[in-house]
Amino acid sequence: MSVPRHVDDRPVPLDEYPVHQAPLSMKHHVSGDRNAYDRCIFHVFDHSGRALLIAGLGVYPNTGVVDAYATLRVGDRLHAVRASDALGDDRTDLSVGPFTITVDAPLKRLSLRCAAVPDDPDGLSYDLTWTGDFPAVWEPHHTQRHGGRLTLEGRRFVQAGHCAGTIRAGGEEFRVTPGEWTGTRDRSWGVRPIPGEEPGRAAEFRPEGFHWLWIPMRFEDRFLMVIAQEDADGYRTLPGHRDQEWARLASGPVWADRTVQVSGTLVRPGAAAPTARRI
Repeated sequence: MSVPRHVDDRPVPLDEYPVHQAPLSMKHHVSGDRNAYDRCIFHVFDHSGRALLIAGLGVYPNTGVVDAYATLRVGDRLHAVRASDALGDDRTDLSVGPFTITVDAPLKRLSLRCAAVPDDPDGLSYDLTWTGDFPAVWEPHHTQRHGGRLTLEGRRFVQAGHCAGTIRAGGEEFRVTPGEWTGTRDRSWGVRPIPGEEPGRAAEFRPEGFHWLWIPMRFEDRFLMVIAQEDADGYRTLPGHRDQEWARLASGPVWADRTVQVSGTLVRPGAAAPTARRI
């Protein structure tokens, strides 16, 4: 059954707040690019190296989709959950399927939950509180073009902290406690390629691949972020020439003019995949 356009075109809850940056409802993205995105990713890992949880949620406003995922690695075994659904009107509702993210205190504390699936009692589930120990910091503004077309433009910030709560998978329960587990997160939005688009002439400029480093390093009294991207031929596209400080400290001594040297790619003989980098 079709829905008349005027019935669907109503204010949404976020329109109550003075956060607009264009004469549009917060339901609509300022760009009509189908590749617009808004998403987050969390890393939670055990200092003993026993377990690593990666979880994320993404909103794609111009395709009308919200999706989320989580994967837990324990030894050589992976547990994974994925969910996807139609995007609703309330952009403050960060939930899809069994996943829920709640912003309890912006830039400081978030709740992460994945409900257990009744049909899979040994599947992955968790209930965690993620707390920032350092202020969130910007990553370099990221742009990329294929030929003359802007295919990627993203704004991101990164933060390090700790987690507390419980993770369950495979009949095992992990007690996540501060001091024994570390959490990092990345929050990003902008435009980046979404599968399914017809590339047109952009296919002529499709890259062979690229090298990507995204390394948050959390110490006792400071947090260091290293990020770099190189094309297949070794040309560095991130950080760009304008990014004077691309390794950012969020706490402790400020090394505003220092550069972290990333060099020495080690490639396994007979393969194209790098095995190590020297920082």
